[in-house]
Amino acid sequence: FPIIDGFRVNPETDQPLTFEFVTAHPATADQIEPFRFMLGKLGIKLDVIVRDYVSGRRLILDHAFDFTMVGWNPSDPPGASEQLYWHSSQARQGSYGLAGLQSAVADALIETMRSSVNVSQIVPAARAFDRLLQAGFYTIPLWHDMEHRFVHDAGLGFPQEGSVPLF
Repeated sequence: FPIIDGFRVNPETDQPLTFEFVTAHPATADQIEPFRFMLGKLGIKLDVIVRDYVSGRRLILDHAFDFTMVGWNPSDPPGASEQLYWHSSQARQGSYGLAGLQSAVADALIETMRSSVNVSQIVPAARAFDRLLQAGFYTIPLWHDMEHRFVHDAGLGFPQEGSVPLF
């Protein structure tokens, strides 16, 4: 895609390289602005489409977007959320498999994580799964928040020792 008048242009169609970012949250439009700005420096136009919650969510679940922003909170132990976001069975409209990943290797690693009974089984599968996602460029990490936020109530306590699995 050559740059013509500051924009990358498809040589076959003479149309500028443009993507749509769809969101159902107005605050997300502000969060994506630095990414949109940097794409512009590369000659790529990013149109930010902000919809009301219901129609925006429908567009996202119908996979009717080029880009969207999703917070992904992996489950502990790994497996359940990975099934929801990354398993081949979820690579369809109406699902949370927004990347459309269809990989027998990913499916096998997810199943290994889900069926593991101890850390020595989960850790190698989780690390291999992480490498698979990084190698496939399915996501663009925009930030990572190292903060953990908790709500505390004096009436809460710790579970009895031995009642929580060690993962």
